[in-house]
Amino acid sequence: MFNYVKSLYDLIKWYFRTSKLRVRSKRNSTKTVIFSELNSSLVSVKVNTIYAKCLEYYGYRVLVIFKHKQLFYEQYYKCLGVNEFIYLDNNKTLAKNKIIDSIVKKTRNSDDFLKLEIEGINIGKWLASRIVREQKVGELNIENFDKVKLTEYIRESINAISTIKTILKNNNNCSIIFNERGYSPSGEVFEHCLKNKINTVQWFGSPLDMHHSYKRYIEKNKNFHPLSLSQDSFEDLMNHKNVDMMGNNIIEHLRLQYETKKWFNRQNLEKNKKIYSKKEIISKLKLNPKKKIGVIFSHIMYDATFFYGVSIFKNYREWLTETLKYAQKNKKVNWILKIHPANKWRNDLESKNEKSLEEVLVNDLFKKLPKNIFILGADTDVSTYSLFKFVDFGLTVRGTVGCELACFGIPVFTAGTGRYSHQGFTIDSNNKKDYERKIRHIHNYTKLTKKKITRARIYSYGSLIARSIPMDGIKIKYNLKNFMDVYHTDIFIKNISVKELVKRKDLGLFLNWFDNENLSKTDKDLMYLKK
Repeated sequence: MFNYVKSLYDLIKWYFRTSKLRVRSKRNSTKTVIFSELNSSLVSVKVNTIYAKCLEYYGYRVLVIFKHKQLFYEQYYKCLGVNEFIYLDNNKTLAKNKIIDSIVKKTRNSDDFLKLEIEGINIGKWLASRIVREQKVGELNIENFDKVKLTEYIRESINAISTIKTILKNNNNCSIIFNERGYSPSGEVFEHCLKNKINTVQWFGSPLDMHHSYKRYIEKNKNFHPLSLSQDSFEDLMNHKNVDMMGNNIIEHLRLQYETKKWFNRQNLEKNKKIYSKKEIISKLKLNPKKKIGVIFSHIMYDATFFYGVSIFKNYREWLTETLKYAQKNKKVNWILKIHPANKWRNDLESKNEKSLEEVLVNDLFKKLPKNIFILGADTDVSTYSLFKFVDFGLTVRGTVGCELACFGIPVFTAGTGRYSHQGFTIDSNNKKDYERKIRHIHNYTKLTKKKITRARIYSYGSLIARSIPMDGIKIKYNLKNFMDVYHTDIFIKNISVKELVKRKDLGLFLNWFDNENLSKTDKDLMYLKK
């Protein structure tokens, strides 16, 4: 009952907070913008309603896709006068049971399932990503997954493709906006739009506090992480007159972000962290001071497992398992396994007193922890920044930390593409044997050259800073603790007219970029950079 009261209170606040935005635009709609709410949260809904109202002012007709009727979420749109909703479950008759049954029968194992395609859309990887995330597991075991639930998921996947096809057929000059674009059924809609050259944009929380970030997708970059930098943008930055200043800025920026505990503040990752010296780390973990130090930076095992780039290993669990085996054999190195800090809030480990999937894996893999492997848990008080000044190398599949380490000249060994690999500052592998060989001889690698460090710093500057837009019109506040808040994050805007709102820096930059017909055909990043 109390949660219902909180939700109603929040909706009423939203109604009055947006009263001046309710006036409908008198402009004729010559274009259509689709908002995907197929993997929604209250935060994404609130942000999308504001973008929707601003794009309506720009002459767009607004359509919103939900899985099914979402009366509560829809009210936030209706508060601003947006009323056109489309539901996947209206298309149930389109996904025939015979077709679904034949698909289920064909999925004899997980490898086959991951390759599953319908109408050229790789629905297997989108569905697999959804399944491992919902189950919070490190690997897909489709053979043991509930067949009734799988049938419904496949039906939803097929309906998503059918629905977007109908929308695109019945509307001219379409664009689409996502917040979450990778989990089924969003992934199917995303991929179909790219195949049909639809202007496709994702907005997401920036790693910088009080900033927004965006990514435009086209067919050739569909597997790239949203923080990846387009080749055009990277070349522009490398040729920029202030390239040296940008290189210095990223180093100072990282220092300040970690010291002020604002790095990835939306995830509250730096809370209670402390920056230690090398001597203190060696003492704290009881490392051998005569050996080099390598850090294995784990991933959240079920987060975006299958849809960013190409990985050497089947999943993050297998990568970590094999990497730890390789590390155990290289006795010349102190190996630190740094468990991803987001485990703490994603799994609420502290309140449940449970171990992370990584810790469970380590316990299963080793009866006794090898003498050359040390653990920094998700709840450690050691700030990641402590490691940048003295570790000798880092291992990751494609984590953000790879960019950061390389900025300090630390060799980064990747096990997957789709983020920053093959940009001239990482040590990439073509297959498992190649990767294993590198780890076996990793102690022979030296610091990065000056040229590689420069490339790393400029790429990181572009990815983490230049593409981040300061919040002005839309302000997202994370980690709220007011007992009347429905969610730990909320949206704050000034109650002004749409005409005034679109003049705000963040919205003005985004809207002009989104609406640019030339840019909508490329993957050119939105760069907030003074030339």
